Amino acid sequence: MYDRWQSALVENIQKLTIKIHPKTRANRQYQCGTEIRRLDDCITDYDILIIDYFATGAALAIFSDKPVIYIDIGLRKLNPDFDAALRKRCMCGAVDLTEPLSEQIVSIVEKFNTDADRSNIGLEKFALCSSES
Repeated sequence: MYDRWQSALVENIQKLTIKIHPKTRANRQYQCGTEIRRLDDCITDYDILIIDYFATGAALAIFSDKPVIYIDIGLRKLNPDFDAALRKRCMCGAVDLTEPLSEQIVSIVEKFNTDADRSNIGLEKFALCSSES
């Protein structure tokens, strides 16, 4: 299912580069650019970041100064407070992986092109700890 999702992204977003997870064992070929460096080392080389799953890379993306599109593909249920802050930080859209993907992707990307600027200022309570431990 995830391969079909990634293939749809490649088909519908021009100049896409897929960031390969550093621990991946898959040897998949993509019809677009791929990035194998750690996100910390390459994030400044990209204009817009698209995330679809919350892990370390997504945290780096949302705390960066880069525009971020978050496409919810239903893999994680987020805390309601974090979800609200995320929607202020990112241009968000959801897709149904059981439905045709192209129209859903195009709709989200078109909305991003007209969406207002966003800031990561509202995420401070998710980044800073009140204790020194």
